[in-house]
Amino acid sequence: MEKTLIKKTNFMRIKRAKKRNSANTLYDMYKSVEDVYDFKGGYHISQGVFDLTNGEDCDWLLELIVQEQSRLNAEVQNWHLKRIEGENFALYCTNENGEILSEVQDISLRFYFDDLYLLVKKNLICLPIESNIYS
Repeated sequence: MEKTLIKKTNFMRIKRAKKRNSANTLYDMYKSVEDVYDFKGGYHISQGVFDLTNGEDCDWLLELIVQEQSRLNAEVQNWHLKRIEGENFALYCTNENGEILSEVQDISLRFYFDDLYLLVKKNLICLPIESNIYS
């Protein structure tokens, strides 16, 4: 029996960029003022964050964000949880000018999504889509 060799072409070598799976895509549906819930340390969470933490079991993330507050001095903070590889994540906090205020590396966890963006405005933790809803 004769072996057939397949010659790889350039087309076969192209790897498709994997589309990142963002939690914000699923939870970006909050467009009006809804309930605000008490959290810890005088912080509150919006309806969107409440639903996210209950649906995805990620209240640990809110705990980490509140824990980092003693080291930060910004009224508005943009938080980004990003999958680095496998179950390894990093958490970044930037101010309104994009300057990194806090960075937590090597967070090992099982989390379905590759990305999650949250916003801290004064003492409220909300989704970016909710940022203009709550003053």
